[in-house]
Amino acid sequence: MRQITVCNFKGGVGKSTTAIHLAGYFQTQGPTLLIDMDPNPTSLAWASRKKLPFQVVSDDEDIKKKRFETLIHDTSARPKKRSLKDIARDTDLFVVPTTPSALALQGTLHTIETLKDLEATYWVVFVNVPPKPAKDLEQARQVIQEHTHFVAPISIRRSSAYEKAATEGCLVRDLKAVRQRIYWSDFEALGRFLHEQMK
Repeated sequence: MRQITVCNFKGGVGKSTTAIHLAGYFQTQGPTLLIDMDPNPTSLAWASRKKLPFQVVSDDEDIKKKRFETLIHDTSARPKKRSLKDIARDTDLFVVPTTPSALALQGTLHTIETLKDLEATYWVVFVNVPPKPAKDLEQARQVIQEHTHFVAPISIRRSSAYEKAATEGCLVRDLKAVRQRIYWSDFEALGRFLHEQMK
C-alpha cells in the first residue's frame, strides 16, 4: 500500500484540489482512500455530493485501510512539525503544492526545510499557474530550485473549472463542458509522474 501526503504550511495554495484530483488519478490504478485531516474539511465537503469515484473520510474515522492500494492524506494548513513527523513514518511521498505567488513561496520554502529535516521524500508541484506570456512560473521555479531539485516537471494550469468541480462535488474530468474537462490531463500527467517515482 502506497501512502501520499499533500501538505504546505501556507493555506490557500490548492492543497485539497490537488489531493482530490490525485486521489482521482490513483483510483484508476486501484482502490484509493482520501483522508481529510484538515479541521476545515474541504475534501469532505467536496465529497458530500457523493459524486467522487473514491472514498473520503475524516482522520478519526475507523476504517479498514488495508483494502486500499493508495492512501492520500490531505493535511491541515500550517501542520505542526510534530504532526508531520508522525505522518512521515508511514508516508512514501509528500506532495507540496504551491502557487507561483511570493507569499505562497515563503510557506513552501518553510515546508521544504521541514521535510528535509525529517529526511522525507517529496516533490513540489506548481498549481494555479497563469497562462503564458506571464512569467510567474519561470520566476517561482527559479526561487524554489535554489533550495531543492525536487520540483515536478508537470504544473497545473489555472482554471475556474476547479471551482466548478468543487461546487458540483466531482472531479474536473467529470464536468459536463468538454472545454473544462481538458484540465484533467494536467493531473493525469502529474499522477503518472508521481506513480513512477514510487516504483
